[in-house]
Amino acid sequence: MNAGEGRALSARAGGVAVAAVALLFVLLVGGWLLFTHVPTAGTDSVAPRYSLPGIGPRQRLCMRGLTVPAWANAIRLRLAGQEGARTSVTLRLAAGGRTQVSHSLAPPGGFGGEFHFAALGRDAPATACLTTSRTLVAESGMPSTSSGAGVASIGRKPIGMLTLSYLRLPSQRLVSALPAGAHRASLFRAGIVGAWTYWVLAALIMAAWAAGLRLVLRGLA
Repeated sequence: MNAGEGRALSARAGGVAVAAVALLFVLLVGGWLLFTHVPTAGTDSVAPRYSLPGIGPRQRLCMRGLTVPAWANAIRLRLAGQEGARTSVTLRLAAGGRTQVSHSLAPPGGFGGEFHFAALGRDAPATACLTTSRTLVAESGMPSTSSGAGVASIGRKPIGMLTLSYLRLPSQRLVSALPAGAHRASLFRAGIVGAWTYWVLAALIMAAWAAGLRLVLRGLA
């Protein structure tokens, strides 16, 4: 094998290796975007989680000053029931001029609870109150003695911010959430920055990647 043939073979091997990496990247990212589902429409759960005081059958836990996203149709909480059996929990959601009642079960010795309701069609202020058939051992959240928006209270006693997620079911594929993600990413940026900025940046990154790949292949030739 002469030097020219050796360089050609190296160029082909390099091209195959680069193409394989590029194909793997496209498949992984494409699979992630197409097959990852995003059920969350909003959440207040940005703080560490702690166990908050539980409630008994004759008590009511209320969260006032919530804002329910327009297309949310479920609320996920982290509620822990007593050992032995699942605990029935009722949520009354007052929002959009009406009250919706939903039921869920808190698992024994663990955290869970998902409450379904009809989507409101617009962002709306809300109050959500929980009652239970048996004692709840704990709720997950962030302790607080404040009585501000979203803080849960048992009677008049504030206990903290419950770990709460608003869900949109059935869940969307991640790729369908990209336009909304670009819009939300631009909300707190300078006035000239909009959702379009992120699409332009994505295009520039892909163009730079393609140009770099071409230079690598040219250097191997």
